[in-house]
Amino acid sequence: MDEDNICSCKKKMYGYTDGTHTVYICYKCGRYSGQAGGDALFVELIMNDPLILMHLIAEKLLKPIK
Repeated sequence: MDEDNICSCKKKMYGYTDGTHTVYICYKCGRYSGQAGGDALFVELIMNDPLILMHLIAEKLLKPIK
């Protein structure tokens, strides 16, 4: 497992992407990180309401990184 996929709480962070945006989420403590591919609106939306990530995953707009 890649060291970058380990959260500061020492648990695995799970990666999701839509091809442009990449997000890693720790389901243990709730931390998340990622890259927005230059999409400032995506960053603003996620910073204002992180639960949007869960909706994007549930709707399969963000898919697991294999």
